Amino acid sequence: MKNDLVLLLANIDKAKDITDLQLYHQSLSIILQKESVELEKIEEIFLLLSKVHDHLMIKALALAEEEVNQNGIGIKPNKICWYIMGSGARKEQTVWTDQDNGIMYTYSPQNKEESNRYVQYYAKIGTANLAKIGYPYCPGNVMATNSRWAKEINEWKITMLNHINNYQPDDVRYLLIASDLRGIYGDKDLITEARTYFFQLFRSNPTLLQRVQEHATNPPVPIGSFGQIFTERWGKYSGQLDLKNSIYVQLVNCVKALAFYADVQEYPTLERIEKLYEKSVISEQLKEQIKQSFLVSLYLRLKFSINNKNPDYHIYLKQLDNKEYQSFKKALQLAKKLQRYVLKWNGDPK
Repeated sequence: MKNDLVLLLANIDKAKDITDLQLYHQSLSIILQKESVELEKIEEIFLLLSKVHDHLMIKALALAEEEVNQNGIGIKPNKICWYIMGSGARKEQTVWTDQDNGIMYTYSPQNKEESNRYVQYYAKIGTANLAKIGYPYCPGNVMATNSRWAKEINEWKITMLNHINNYQPDDVRYLLIASDLRGIYGDKDLITEARTYFFQLFRSNPTLLQRVQEHATNPPVPIGSFGQIFTERWGKYSGQLDLKNSIYVQLVNCVKALAFYADVQEYPTLERIEKLYEKSVISEQLKEQIKQSFLVSLYLRLKFSINNKNPDYHIYLKQLDNKEYQSFKKALQLAKKLQRYVLKWNGDPK
């Protein structure tokens, strides 16, 4: 599998058009199907998957940039960078995932209007290219075509400060989304500057840290005090369980909340877990428990999404073999324990 993925990376870099990239993205699931996905190898698999996704997106955006420049729309900003958010930024994407991206840039004052026009057109072509090669438009509109996620860097900083000072329900959610942004194509120093500013704001605002702490307790983990796993009771997914929103999201949010407190700025959740231990935010025992639970969540998300271009991560528990079921149950219990830990955390590892 590793050799096949390395060869795929080389082919992506030599791709001449969007059709090539589309075929290479499709071949990713074929490569993974050739060998059974194993929990013991899941960390290495996701690192390789992330590299493939990065190369696909970079090539698609480079082709978009060529088209924009050839068409002569607007004036190119002095600096410009595409960034990604969510699981992509954390290097935790499965085979098929929708878009979570944005653009950050700077411009000369006299070119403001024309630079904004360039960015808007670039966003349109870039997101269209990504959609064509297998990254659907984000249903929540977290994309560069949304002005919320395509801003001049100083305007972006003002927006983040407004989210921090406001107390609307969506403010914390937007801040958590923005906390993961990772530069993917262009002048990445813009993203470094933005994230430095972002974390400085968090460190100087204890009240915001408390709000993030409380946010990490949602959604609730669907497991009872006696180990009973709760599935959907009504509707389209009655009797099923959402692998993403039953454990993965909870673990990501809990680790992220602790990372804010400890000023941990790494992207991947596994790296954040390690740094939290190094900074004595969590004990060695809890570190290993969180890591194993998180790997289980990655493994199950990948296993049940390889053949599905539109994965919703809903499964019946009977689809798990006994070993998978026991590992999943243990992971759910840990996630529930971690939510309580984050809510009560006062700086002392337990």
